[in-house]
Amino acid sequence: MVYYGWVVSPSKGSGRMKRKRFLLVLLWILTLLFVLSSCGGTIVIIIGDYGILFVTERDGNKEIYLVRPKTFGGMEVVNLTNNPDDDLAPAWRNDGVIGFLRLSASGLSLWMMNKDGTNPVKLVDVGNVDPRAYLPSWSPDGNKIVVGYKDNTMFPSSHLAVYDLSTGILTIIEDAGFMVALGSGVMNPSSSYHEIAYHEGMIFQDIYTSSYDGSVKTNLTNTSGSSNLNPCWNSDGTKIAYSCQKTGGYEICVMNRDGSSNTQITNDTKDDRTPHWVGNKIVYEKDGDIYLSYFDGTNWNEKAVYVDGATSEKYPRLSPDGNRVAFLSDMSGDWRIYVIKIDAQGNPQGSPVEVSNGAVVDDYPPLWSTVLF
Repeated sequence: MVYYGWVVSPSKGSGRMKRKRFLLVLLWILTLLFVLSSCGGTIVIIIGDYGILFVTERDGNKEIYLVRPKTFGGMEVVNLTNNPDDDLAPAWRNDGVIGFLRLSASGLSLWMMNKDGTNPVKLVDVGNVDPRAYLPSWSPDGNKIVVGYKDNTMFPSSHLAVYDLSTGILTIIEDAGFMVALGSGVMNPSSSYHEIAYHEGMIFQDIYTSSYDGSVKTNLTNTSGSSNLNPCWNSDGTKIAYSCQKTGGYEICVMNRDGSSNTQITNDTKDDRTPHWVGNKIVYEKDGDIYLSYFDGTNWNEKAVYVDGATSEKYPRLSPDGNRVAFLSDMSGDWRIYVIKIDAQGNPQGSPVEVSNGAVVDDYPPLWSTVLF
């Protein structure tokens, strides 16, 4: 090396010093990562590598937020939408794109955006209608999205519509009295089948499936004098879990996608509702507590995930890897999102931890991301 005419030879000591500094920095980084991954309060332990969408009014109106893991541990809560209108009912596409509804003075519209909130695009105006707490759901190929809404009339009628991104057309496929479209697994998650599940009925409800264009509809439960609610597909789209009304309350039932092999898997005097199915686990709400049924290959085994008689819990959702349960709870005095780890058989590991960093709108469940962060 040459400095102002002087020739300087690099010393061997300087190379050793650089290596020593590198090793010290590497040791510091490894120690930091170990501490972060060992801390029960970090996102590494709480929600793994997934994000969770939720709706909150902490800014004065309804906005969509995301809690996601940070690179070196911990978590961050990010505001994805920020405008005077109400943004609600988010839904993950398989590639991480988010569909959502925007409610303004002019009516309801369907939008999509990237997982970080960038590039929001309006897809279609739905009309001057009431979205209630319905959630959109994507088809497996990401080209269609189902939307549920009600008329803003004295005697409102419910509608189920499918928007096709390739044609830009919104088609009503079901128009009935008190039909409810559900956000958890409305679209069959398997690309082998093209079905939408929902429950419908004026007084008593049944579970139906419909083709994307509404041309083929099937009543899967076909009961009289009782109701069947909250259908949810299993991971490969071959079965459906739902709340079946029995003597003394609602139970969890499962059946094949064509309605065959209908089986009741819970049996008590409490109401079991809003099932969510991942792998061999089904999580659900039981009279304000969180329970889970684990299939061991022969039988369904019920486990208490979180039970507290002094608080109310609802809308449990399993993470995509089946290792965590997110749910809403009022244990802080308002509704917030909590996550608890479970083992391979569904037994809870430790206590639930809040991840929403504040109150949420309790009309919507916590929505695990379909992609890793």
